[in-house]
Amino acid sequence: RALQDSIISAVPDAHRPIFFLLTRQGIRPGEAVALQWRDIDMTAGTVLIRRTESLRKIKEQTKGKVETYRLLHPDLLLMLKTFPPRFPKDYIFLNINTGRPYRVNNLEGIWNKACAKVGVDNITLYEGTRHSVASQAATRGVSLFKIGEVLGHSDKRTTERYAKMDVSDQIEVFESPSPATVTKLSPSTKQSDK
Repeated sequence: RALQDSIISAVPDAHRPIFFLLTRQGIRPGEAVALQWRDIDMTAGTVLIRRTESLRKIKEQTKGKVETYRLLHPDLLLMLKTFPPRFPKDYIFLNINTGRPYRVNNLEGIWNKACAKVGVDNITLYEGTRHSVASQAATRGVSLFKIGEVLGHSDKRTTERYAKMDVSDQIEVFESPSPATVTKLSPSTKQSDK
């Protein structure tokens, strides 16, 4: 999260809201650019994911072809309440440079420049947002089932890709045995790596 926030801090102020959404909500970049005000229920604190950008065009269905209600991250709900009121079919996030909705390639360009400013290489927009939200949750011990439900995965194998071990977990796996353990092992003891 600290790395995500440092990258967001390098994004120009006018573009930060959509990146804040991506790093907190875990939706796909194509779903974020397609969000309209009719998709937000401020009272219930939910967002309806029902559209996406694909091949630079807005599609009236998501990648999984399923409309999904998700709770909004509390910080996102507060942020959206500060936006000026608009019509239901207006896009939530507009590119200040063009006055039009963002496209994923716009976001990728902004993300890559911000990464370069903070000296981070090889983290794509998708990895640094959606993938990272899932990996952080897995590191905190959230079940893969819950992560998959929130991210809208229809196949648990997709979710399993996000369950990367935290560095401290890796150290624990490769930690040297204690001296007491070493003395118990003799040359005749047969070891197995299974």
